[in-house]
Amino acid sequence: MLTRRSLSRLAARATNPAPAFARVALEGSPELGLGDELHVDTAGELWIGSHLGLHRLDRQVDPPVVRPVALPFDDEARWVTAMADDGVGGLWLGTYRGLFHRSASSVVHRQAVASSGVDDRILDLAIDATGRLWIATAFGAFVVAEPLAMFSELAAASSSMPLAARASEPGAPLMAGADSELPAPVVLPSSPGAAVLIRHSPGPLPRFWMNGILRADDDAIWAWSSSTLFRIDANGSRRFGVGDERFELPIVTLAKDRAGGIWLGTDGAGLAHWARSGLTSFEEIDGARPIAVSAIRDSAVIGELLVMAGLKDRPAMLALRRGGELLDITPRAFHESAKQGWGWGQTTHNDSAGEWWIPTGEGLLRFAPTPSPEALSAAEPKALYTSRDGLAGDDVFRLFEDSRGDLWISTLSSTSLTRWSRDRERFEAIPSFDGYVRGAPTAFAEDPAGDLWIGLYLGGLARKRGETFRFFGAHEGLLEGLISALLVDGRGRLWVGGFGGLTRSDDPRAEAPVFRKVASPEGRWAAGVRCLAEDAEGRIYIGGDLGVDRLEPETGSVTRFTTADGLASNLTSVAHRDARGDVWIGTNRGLTRLDTDGGANAAAPPRVRLVSLQVGGEARPISALGEVDVRDLVLPAGSRRLDVGFSGLTDALSANVRFQVRLRGVDEEWSAPSGERRLTLAGLA
Repeated sequence: MLTRRSLSRLAARATNPAPAFARVALEGSPELGLGDELHVDTAGELWIGSHLGLHRLDRQVDPPVVRPVALPFDDEARWVTAMADDGVGGLWLGTYRGLFHRSASSVVHRQAVASSGVDDRILDLAIDATGRLWIATAFGAFVVAEPLAMFSELAAASSSMPLAARASEPGAPLMAGADSELPAPVVLPSSPGAAVLIRHSPGPLPRFWMNGILRADDDAIWAWSSSTLFRIDANGSRRFGVGDERFELPIVTLAKDRAGGIWLGTDGAGLAHWARSGLTSFEEIDGARPIAVSAIRDSAVIGELLVMAGLKDRPAMLALRRGGELLDITPRAFHESAKQGWGWGQTTHNDSAGEWWIPTGEGLLRFAPTPSPEALSAAEPKALYTSRDGLAGDDVFRLFEDSRGDLWISTLSSTSLTRWSRDRERFEAIPSFDGYVRGAPTAFAEDPAGDLWIGLYLGGLARKRGETFRFFGAHEGLLEGLISALLVDGRGRLWVGGFGGLTRSDDPRAEAPVFRKVASPEGRWAAGVRCLAEDAEGRIYIGGDLGVDRLEPETGSVTRFTTADGLASNLTSVAHRDARGDVWIGTNRGLTRLDTDGGANAAAPPRVRLVSLQVGGEARPISALGEVDVRDLVLPAGSRRLDVGFSGLTDALSANVRFQVRLRGVDEEWSAPSGERRLTLAGLA
C-alpha cells in the first residue's frame, strides 16, 4: 500500500535525470478544476472534459488549438467528469447529470444509469478487455455488458457509501482505495444492457488521498495527489516539475497518448505534456537549478561525461556523470577565481595524458592526473597560466587537443592563436595566423588528414595544413557571421555552423574546398546554429535558439526536438556524442540526453486525414475530426477544379509534419516534402 510516508521515502531516493513535463500554451484551453478529465481516444485525439463542457485538441492546424464541442446539456450536465471509447468511434461521457453517449457522427443521447431520485454523478468510466463498461458513481460502481444496447434505465441496488476507487484500466481488475473492500467473487453481467452494482464495505477513508494512479506503457506507475506527481518504476520514484518549476498547483488528471506519452491537466496552470521520446533531462546539480550548460566533454582517460554548468545564484560547477546523477567535482581553485570566463563548447578538458585543463577569466588552470575524477575537487592546481606565460590573453575562450596531443587555445582579448606544445612543454604564439583580421578563433576541428580547421569570430575559416594557414570565406560559399561550431562527420565532411546558418564541404581535403549552404525547414538554421553533433548512424544534430533538429544527410529528412519532447530548453548551447553513443544537448536550463536507439527514433508516421474539400468552389461536408476516405465523389458538369485540405495527426505535439502528394495514374513520383497542407487540382476532366 502506498502511503504518504512510503512516497516520501521514494522521493528521497529520487535522482535526476527525470523527463520533464513541458507546459503547453494552447489557444482556447479551458481552466481545469478538481474532477475534470483528459482522455486520448483510439484515434489519438485528445479530449478535455471540464465544468465548461467538452473540448477537443485540434492538431489539424499548426499551432494546435483547443476547440469547444457542442453538447445539448443544461449547465449542470455540461460538467464532463469522465470519458471512455465505445469501440466504434464514439465516446461515453460521464457528467454530473449521468451518462451520455456521443456517436462517431456527433449525435448525443443520454443513457440513464441509476433509478430516479438517486445521485447520478459519474466519477469515472472504463472499458475492460471484454467490452464491458465500468461506471464509478457516488452511488456505487456499475458494470454494463454491451453498453450500446442500453435504451432504458438500469436497475440499481441501494447504497449509502461512496466508492473509494477509480475504475480500472481496460483489461485490469477494478482498483479500490486502500481501506475499501470488494465482495468476492464479483458476478459480472452477461445480458446486453444489464448492469451489476458493486459496493464496498463501510470503513474509514484512506489517510493519504491519492487522486489517481495510471499504469504507463513501459509498466511505470504514475501516482498523483493534488500537489504531487510521482513516476514509480524499478529504479525508484521521480518527482516531476512543470517547465522550470516544481509543482505548486493542484494536479487534476493524467491521460496516456498513443505513443506512451502523458498528458497532465492542472488547476489553473493549463495543460502539460511529457513525450516518451528518448529524451531525458538533468535539471539540477547538488540541489541547485537551473543549469546553464556551457560545455560537455568526454574524459579521454576515464571515459565518463564531464559537464560545465552555471547555476542560479552560485558559481559555475564542473560535474561528472555517475550513472543517473551529476556529481560536483569542481576544484577549489576554480571557485576561488574572481572571473570564470564566458567561453562555451570547447573549454574544460581532461586530456589524453589524464591532465585537467580548466579555462577561467584569469588564465588557464592545469591539474595533474588524479586517482579518480572525484579527487579533482580537493586537488591543487599544477599551474595557472596567464599572458605572462605565453597566452595571447587571460580570458580563455576555447581549448582543443589535436591528434598529436598539442593544445590550441584562443582568447577573446586577442585575435592571436596560441599552441601548447606537449613535446616542448611550453606555449607558442603562431605568428603566421596573425595575418587574419577576422577576429578571435571561436571553434576548432581536425579532419582525417590531420588538417586543423579554425572558425573565426567575424566569420570565415582558417585551415592549418602543415605549418601553413589558408583563409576561406564567402567566396568559397561560407555564410557571414560568427562561426560557433565545427564538425567533421564519419564520412570526412566538414559541417560549419554559425550565426548565418549551416554550410558543408564534402571534400575539405581539397586544395580549394567548396562550401554549400544546407537548407533548413522554415529557415530555422538561418537564425543561428550554436552546436553540432553526429550520432552513430551518421545523423547530424543541429542546435540553435529554437530547439534541436536531427538531419538525415542522405535524404534531407529533419526531425525536430523541443521542450514539448522533453528538451530542457529550446535555447541550446552545446551538443556532444559520448563514448556510449548517446547525444547530449546543453541548454540554458538544463542538460538533455537523447538515447539515439530509444523512443525518439520510433515515432509512428502521421495519420493523414482530409480536413476540407471543395468541388468547383463549393464546400463539401467533412467531419471536424477529419476523414481518411471520401467516397462517391463525382465532379458535377462544368466543375473542373478540386481543392483538398489535409493534415497529419501525430502523438508528438511538436511534430514538424511535412507532406508528399501524388495523383495516382498521373504522377510517377511523389512530390518533394513540404509543410503545405492544401492541394489544388485544376483542369480535371
